[in-house]
Amino acid sequence: PVTPAPGVFMHTETAAKLNFENGQNTSIETPYGTITAPLNIVTNMAPGVVVLPRHHALEWHKLGPGEILLSPDQIKKV
Repeated sequence: PVTPAPGVFMHTETAAKLNFENGQNTSIETPYGTITAPLNIVTNMAPGVVVLPRHHALEWHKLGPGEILLSPDQIKKV
């Protein structure tokens, strides 16, 4: 089976507030390191939530254990 490409998922409302565009590379800074992935803007999730599924092509261990709370300045355009 083909594995989907890695990506960050964000609601359209949240992306608009941050002035992000679909498909652009974004970086997420965590206490464990920075992860870069393309942005997928969607409507079928809650506003204010960012989802980065674990993917073998990403260094997802930099997310640390469990969920993390991010401030808008930790999510940037690349």
